[in-house]
Amino acid sequence: MERAEAMYENKWNDLCTWDRIKVDFPPHFHSYLELLVVKEGSCDVTVDFTTYRMEAGDAVLVFPNVIHSYRSVSTPVKNLTFMLPSEYFPLFAEKFTSTRPTCPLIKGLFNDDEARKYMEEAVKENKSKKPYGAPTAAGYLAILLGRILPQLELVPCASDISSEGRILAFCGEHFREPITLETLENELHLSRFHISHLFSNRLNISFSRLLRSLRLDEACKMLKNGCSVTDAAYSSGFGSLRNFNRAFIEDKKMTPSEYAAKHANT
Repeated sequence: MERAEAMYENKWNDLCTWDRIKVDFPPHFHSYLELLVVKEGSCDVTVDFTTYRMEAGDAVLVFPNVIHSYRSVSTPVKNLTFMLPSEYFPLFAEKFTSTRPTCPLIKGLFNDDEARKYMEEAVKENKSKKPYGAPTAAGYLAILLGRILPQLELVPCASDISSEGRILAFCGEHFREPITLETLENELHLSRFHISHLFSNRLNISFSRLLRSLRLDEACKMLKNGCSVTDAAYSSGFGSLRNFNRAFIEDKKMTPSEYAAKHANT
């Protein structure tokens, strides 16, 4: 398996910036550099199996191909999130591929007036329709990275993909299929006991919960794009409309039809 191309969240084609309130994401990894900054509220971020509490003003910088997850502590958690392709920042690219921070948390970054300005300008420029909006956004973020990286203690990283990474990569590719723990055992050549141990003690999420989260995220995208509830349910991997509706209501606190109507004009 290729190390960085077949991950759960390898779904962006360019620099992405978001100003949002959603922060709950299951364990995943991707080939992008990720910067998340909490503006209001608090959350826990788990990076490479170590959990950190993020309060208002704090930021986390997750290097490419590092497993991470988020869980809200208070709601809403207003945040700025940036997905940064390494090729946009060639002067830093070697650091992103060969090193990892011993602690990825940057306390109080959003409280720094200059850093906050770079972030807000990057979001504004990336969302603009200007011909050079995205490159201008990348420029602001390059300056920001130049301020952040010296604050982090960087150490060499391992070059091989972990068992956890292989599991997440496989689930990210095949969640639309009726996969089971036995499927993982056969395809990844890992014992079922070892896989169960990794889910409970390393990934901190059950296999069924991970699949459900992946499928719900996919269904939400399809509903936003105008797909019918039935198509969204079965194409995202749910075996029945009943199970889909139950899981959707439990997670989103609304029916799939209500969700589709809410996002019809977004």
